[in-house]
Amino acid sequence: MRRKSNILPRTCFYLVLILITAIFLFPVYMIFVSSLKTQMEIFTSPFSLPKSIEFSNYIRAWERIDFDRVLLNSFIMTSIPIIGLIILGSMAAYVCARNQSKIVNMIFTLFVSCIIVPFHTAMTPLVKFMSTLRLSDKLF
Repeated sequence: MRRKSNILPRTCFYLVLILITAIFLFPVYMIFVSSLKTQMEIFTSPFSLPKSIEFSNYIRAWERIDFDRVLLNSFIMTSIPIIGLIILGSMAAYVCARNQSKIVNMIFTLFVSCIIVPFHTAMTPLVKFMSTLRLSDKLF
């Protein structure tokens, strides 16, 4: 049986969570609603619902950026490293789990320390390096 004193703090907690969720989802809502408007509607009434739904914006964007090629590039450039990571990670995990030595402990510590470093710290130099090699926005 719950006490009545727990109801107020719990209600406030959920209200704060709902407010934070609304703050984070509002830009997604704006992007989706704006994608269904004409360009004139976006600038004249940005917060209103569209008067007429325009799916031609999606078709135009698909054709303008050659989305088929971009999607294929993204699929290839993500699936190959993920498959390699699963295979190599499984083998490394097996070795780390079966062998208890100083070298294995050092390698495990190295793996864990790489997880601690945020990806964004390595992403910026990596993007600059790929741009220098002219490998960005290309499959090969």
